[in-house]
Amino acid sequence: MSPITIEDLSEIDDDNIRQLATTIIKGNLNEPSESRYINEILNSTVEQLNQKAQHLSQSIKEKNKKLQEMTDELQFMNISLQQLDSPKALKKMTLKELKQHCSSLRSIMSSYLDSFNQ
Repeated sequence: MSPITIEDLSEIDDDNIRQLATTIIKGNLNEPSESRYINEILNSTVEQLNQKAQHLSQSIKEKNKKLQEMTDELQFMNISLQQLDSPKALKKMTLKELKQHCSSLRSIMSSYLDSFNQ
């Protein structure tokens, strides 16, 4: 099979690969690691590129799902905070309820922050 050219890459259906090819054509490379990545792509077969594109698409779907879960948790946390915004609500809570609520908020924030470290 003949090597793939940058122009061939710019015609592939995957947006990420097409964008990378456009970047290569324009010569907007910022780091040496990008050059290594480009060489890897240029030395790949169409099947390998399609597999990478599928993997990237799956990864993006998973990240979007995780982002949606985090968004839902943040909305829940925001509603909880709004409910606690009232001094009456705080005064009516027992110490045990307040501790549970704080623990829940801490857990939500920890998982939210941990998602950025992955």
